[in-house]
Amino acid sequence: MEISHSRDTNLGLEVFRSNEDRIRIELIHTPDDDCVRRWETTATGTSGPLYRNASVLHTIKNLKDPFIFKIYFEDRFAGTVAYSRRRVKIGEVDVLAFYGSHLSIDPRFGRRGLGSILSKQAVSYLKQRVPPPH
Repeated sequence: MEISHSRDTNLGLEVFRSNEDRIRIELIHTPDDDCVRRWETTATGTSGPLYRNASVLHTIKNLKDPFIFKIYFEDRFAGTVAYSRRRVKIGEVDVLAFYGSHLSIDPRFGRRGLGSILSKQAVSYLKQRVPPPH
């Protein structure tokens, strides 16, 4: 499997690529139209009632220093997740942490494990690039 990390593209910073799996992940810091549309059309719940976030734009604007990861499958936008910095007190120590939110994979790309790959690669990127503690 050929994997590359951290390459600039004209859309964002490419942080992961697997040519064998036809997957690419990019990092942006400001939500773009693809992300907003994906988040606006996301319904949560696996059985019973489904819920949709009515205030996506409000919650997105309140993300502090966001790291927004976008996943592409066969060069088509398939989903996104956002991580924002948070200070958390563990015992008597303040540490920098990240809060993951807005994970959304387009249903047309479901059952491929893209959400897991996206989350795993996003966390890996943050651990490698952001100084501890986190």
